[in-house]
Amino acid sequence: MQKRRLLPPFIQKRRKRFYAVLEIPKSLRQHYSGRQPGKNLVRLVRSLETDSLTVAERRVGPVVSAWKSEFARLKNEGDDAFFYRRRLQKAKTEAERQQVMSEIELAAGDIGPTYSEDVSTHRAAEEQAAGMAEDFAKRATGQLVGFTDHLDAFLERSVSTEKTKAMQRSDLVRFAVSFPTVQDVTYAGVQRWVDALGVEPATIRRTLSALRGYWRYLQRPDIKAVPREFQPFTELDLPKARNSPRDRRRPFDKKDFIRLSLASRNDPELLHLIFLGMWTGCRLEEICSLKTNQVHFDASIPYIEIEDAKTPAGWRQVPIHERLQKTMVHLVQESKDGYVLSGQTTNKYGDRSNAIGKRFGRLKSSL
Repeated sequence: MQKRRLLPPFIQKRRKRFYAVLEIPKSLRQHYSGRQPGKNLVRLVRSLETDSLTVAERRVGPVVSAWKSEFARLKNEGDDAFFYRRRLQKAKTEAERQQVMSEIELAAGDIGPTYSEDVSTHRAAEEQAAGMAEDFAKRATGQLVGFTDHLDAFLERSVSTEKTKAMQRSDLVRFAVSFPTVQDVTYAGVQRWVDALGVEPATIRRTLSALRGYWRYLQRPDIKAVPREFQPFTELDLPKARNSPRDRRRPFDKKDFIRLSLASRNDPELLHLIFLGMWTGCRLEEICSLKTNQVHFDASIPYIEIEDAKTPAGWRQVPIHERLQKTMVHLVQESKDGYVLSGQTTNKYGDRSNAIGKRFGRLKSSL
């Protein structure tokens, strides 16, 4: 009987894919509570985006190293590679520089292996730790620059919404799994990565937009993490959007409205959402965030006031159609929280449309 191969430290197999996994120290778990509201995470997990163990073993080291550096920042231990590189850059004398280099050597030596109970994996753990220590030293001395080293600073200066910044972080971190350092980024490699994404063209364009913005940030004169003339995210061969009649989004017609209304008759909130959407033309979140004090019945023509649209150009006054007025009066009078669609929960970005929007999506798909 063939003996099952044991996985190296920090790697798990889930279904047919490999994942990097690292336990979070108990003292730091409260820092990660925001990722799952109401409870602290016990471990960090990230897909290595491969079903090959050989590839997973090559990719897991930088991911775990980045996590351990993050733990170090949270503990204020000062052994993060980025922290040392900044100190090297600020060193004014050769003596100061040599002192920092000595500290880097000591910090790299502290990156020891994490052993499992199986003795056969000890050698693999030692080899992996040696690779992580070498990677740490190269990053600390500037020979390598971790792709996400400047990510926090980039997002902090962004004027985008929190939701957009979260998507940018997700896109950039996913890219960093395949390209742990900026030195790993090549035009051909980026093209292969794009070809393998397997997502809609619009998602690819959004991801590349985030990558181009971050890459420009890395080229700033005060950072100089990558050469200014190297532009690996431009002039790529991108998949074309599907444009067959089946793929195009089609408008609802009267029969669709009747079917949706009948199907949601046992869900008054969803029925009101559909009715408001039909007679106002407002976006989903505009409807869900509409407050009762934005509904004006005292004007010659009753209207609602959209004050927090997706863009400033969307701030507008929308007349309340005569077929909608009775429903609108009822919703305003019955509201228990100051919103026209009362009782909606908010997600972590403060959006009230998340749950009911998914209910509408499921209803639409079922029909």
